[in-house]
Amino acid sequence: MKHKNIFFFLLVITLAQFSFSQNTTKLDTITAEMASTRIDEEVIIKGKVVTTFFAEFSTGKPTFLNLEKPFPDNPIVIIIFEEELEYLGINAHDYKDKTVIVKGIVHQYKDEVKPFKYKPSITIYSKDQLIILDKK
Repeated sequence: MKHKNIFFFLLVITLAQFSFSQNTTKLDTITAEMASTRIDEEVIIKGKVVTTFFAEFSTGKPTFLNLEKPFPDNPIVIIIFEEELEYLGINAHDYKDKTVIVKGIVHQYKDEVKPFKYKPSITIYSKDQLIILDKK
């Protein structure tokens, strides 16, 4: 009986993930440029991760996924702090050069490097906020 419950649970999870990934192309997405102007709003972005950077000496050890252009010219950055990377099992390198769907609230991230003190950003807290579209 226990094995049937585990199998059923895994089946439900798999179907839910498949359903979400199949519907991502039907979402009303906006560009990274458009999202960068929507501070404090929830958005769904479709964009390409062009560079990644791990800031091992910054507070929280964030990893940055730069959309559309390399830093500092990127319109918006996706931030995943070390704790979430480990908890969610995310490898940032898997996202480089991939088109993704990102869902979250746009905030101004305070960057430690000047003159780029503030950068529009979305912080990732759950795996369903960041989906790779092209699995190549």
